[in-house]
Amino acid sequence: MTVVDIMQAAARHFGITLGDILGPARGKFLCRARQITMAICRDTLEMSYQDLGQAFGDRDHSTIINGIQNARRQRLLSRIWADDFRAIESVAKPIRI
Repeated sequence: MTVVDIMQAAARHFGITLGDILGPARGKFLCRARQITMAICRDTLEMSYQDLGQAFGDRDHSTIINGIQNARRQRLLSRIWADDFRAIESVAKPIRI
């Protein structure tokens, strides 16, 4: 499982492109998709904030930290966010033998 695999799973789930996840757009829907994807990458791949920043369109590590914190907070507060997390995580989890 790679960061691109998770990004593609998220893009399919949200009905957007990989370019939307990596791009500069800051609309609510795209930010939600991007922040959830960042959090799943951090949790699943244990990537550093700096590496995540590079993977997500060369964003600053503080942007990544803020996005992940927001996604985790919203997951607890919103059923929609929690459902999005579950759907993407079910596809993104590595298979264990």
